[in-house]
Amino acid sequence: MSEQADWTRAYLLMAKDGSGNIIPLLVDASGQMYALLRGLDALGAAQTVKVDADGQLYTVLRGASGVDVAVDASGFITAVLKGELAGVLTTIAVDDQGRLQAFVLDSESQWGSVLRVGNSELAGRLGSPVTYDWRGQVAYFADFSNGKGALTPTLVGTGASLTLVPTYTHYGGYSLALYGGSDATGFAHVVGGIGPSPTLRPGFAISFCQSGAPGKLGAGIVQESGGVRSAGEARLNFLTNTVQVYNGTTGQWESLGAFTPGIDTSVFHNLKLVVDFDTLVYDHVLYDNTEYDGASKPVIGQALSNVPALEFYFWVNTQTGNQGIVYVDTHVLTVNEP
Repeated sequence: MSEQADWTRAYLLMAKDGSGNIIPLLVDASGQMYALLRGLDALGAAQTVKVDADGQLYTVLRGASGVDVAVDASGFITAVLKGELAGVLTTIAVDDQGRLQAFVLDSESQWGSVLRVGNSELAGRLGSPVTYDWRGQVAYFADFSNGKGALTPTLVGTGASLTLVPTYTHYGGYSLALYGGSDATGFAHVVGGIGPSPTLRPGFAISFCQSGAPGKLGAGIVQESGGVRSAGEARLNFLTNTVQVYNGTTGQWESLGAFTPGIDTSVFHNLKLVVDFDTLVYDHVLYDNTEYDGASKPVIGQALSNVPALEFYFWVNTQTGNQGIVYVDTHVLTVNEP
């Protein structure tokens, strides 16, 4: 620059203004360069962009319809998602945890309706026997199509028996016929299990039909972990037609309500027990379309040093004059029940 001494390095920054004129860029007394930001408003007029007392730039986000975008107290932008259905905008919903739920949709059926199939329904259509109650996560299930498996039987009483039969089945072509014998105290008992679960809300369900009138049919869950044995057991008492659970404190069977028993082998019924081993109480018992609340009844909880396991079992107990056969087909062990 001719107006500066030869040994200095000085620059004159030039820029073009809005009219196309070349003009110098100025700095303040400290040599700092400042810029005046300008933007066009909705009407196309130039407006100065302002900052606050600390020099921070703020913006107001606005949609095409002229509505400001809101943020919450933490500065998060909240949005309502909408999808188009037949030309109409529909709000996309989330669950109580803020999770977005999606369903697999097939094309329209032959009746012109859109088919919505969830994962549980899809599994059921592909042949899974887990169709009675979809709550909980399946840890084990079987239907005797591959034999008795690793189940351990116990037989007490004259003529007590456990037999795989193809006569009456629900899934897989076979069921397990349980007969408790002709003695008043006879029973047929089957137990199986897996390793213990980190969750403390297991469930166990069986599907069954009956021939004649058995005395009692029971199902139970046992968790042995950390030196503690917790157990819950429910039964159908065909002598009184009541659903009962075993009270772990009193050692007595207590009724949760009445049920209507089946009378023949033409219908398979469902019995499911859910327990809470964290609070050591029963949660509920399901029999077909009725749910029985057992939250006030304590399960068994005692200190033992056994091999860690999550076990399930079912049994039939005969009584004088009540010596029917029960055919158990699918049995499902679940964990993490809601």
